[in-house]
Order: sequence, then C-alpha cells, then structure tokens
Amino acid sequence: DVSALQATTKSLLASASSEAESAAAAAAPLAALHTARTNMEAGCSTLREASELSGAFRRVEEVFAAGDLARVADMLRSMANSLSLVGDVPEFREGRVKLAALEDRLQRRVEGRLAEALKANTVRMCHLWQHCCWPSAATAA
Repeated sequence: DVSALQATTKSLLASASSEAESAAAAAAPLAALHTARTNMEAGCSTLREASELSGAFRRVEEVFAAGDLARVADMLRSMANSLSLVGDVPEFREGRVKLAALEDRLQRRVEGRLAEALKANTVRMCHLWQHCCWPSAATAA
C-alpha cells in the first residue's frame, strides 16, 4: 500500500512538473508580447509628446506677443517636461537650447514688469506719504 502510494505521488509530481514547464513555455511568448506592447505604447507616447512639443514651440511666441507671462511660464514648464521625454529624438536636440533662450526671455520680461511695478508703487507710496504727513506741502504741489 505504501509503495503504491509513493508511486502515485511520484507520478503526480512528475506530471505537475511537466505541466509547469509546459505552462512556462506557453507564458514566455505572452510575456514577450506584453513587453513589445509596453514598448510600443511608450514609443507612441513619445511621438505624441514630440508632436505637442513642436506645436508648443510655435504657440509660445503667440503667447509672448499677447503678454500673458503666467501662461508662458506654464508652457515652458510643460515643454521642459516634454523635452525630458523626447530628449533622444534627433529633431529635438536643439530644443533644450531653444527652451533656455525662451526661459531667459521670460525672466527678462518678468524682471522688467516687476521693476516697473515697484517703481510705480514707490511713487504712489511717496504721494500717499506726502499727503498724510505734510498736508500743506501736498496742497502746495
């Protein structure tokens, strides 16, 4: 009885081992297909980013012309993210240089507006101070 049970157990173990090898062999092509699909999706995403990036380089000039510096900043941030994704695409190797130039341009525009605002606020504050502290001087002016 014991030897018959051992023989049945060995037979079942061999059968299970054979089935496991067969299942692994069947799963290998599925894993390869999954890897290929993942790579294709990544490639599609990169192409989509590249397409959007090309349009963004054109649109950012329009937004600069409109003077919407907050939107320009958002666009440049998005473009930097896109460039990190498509950095190896030959058409975008110069993109980082263009982006740096656009960021410098934005910084100059923001600094100019900030300086104007500070100057206007300083003049306004001087007038208020003059009216509050020296009312007679304010009426003479």
